[in-house]
Amino acid sequence: GRIRGYVNIGRANIYKAKQREYLMIGSKSNKQETRLSGFNINIRHRQGQNILFAKHLLAFHRCTHKGDSGSPVIDKNTLKILGIVWGVDEKRNITLVIPIQQILNRFNAKLIH
Repeated sequence: GRIRGYVNIGRANIYKAKQREYLMIGSKSNKQETRLSGFNINIRHRQGQNILFAKHLLAFHRCTHKGDSGSPVIDKNTLKILGIVWGVDEKRNITLVIPIQQILNRFNAKLIH
């Protein structure tokens, strides 16, 4: 199906959002079902000599494989996009997702649907 808008996850709707089913559509993993496990996650990641910080991420039950970064995560029923896969936290066994609202705000963009 076609993307039908987006969902912004926050304190007001986190409980309902955790009850819903989501799909990650990855280049390596294909379609994988998952559930939201947390929001507002901050990560410190070492890449070579650089330390990267990612803030306000969404956390999903692990649904990705190496090479799935950049894949969309959508609500299975409404086909609304939640965000884009950023990476994985191996220790917590979660997939980390940049909320679509952060991406749209960063580039002063709007989602056309």
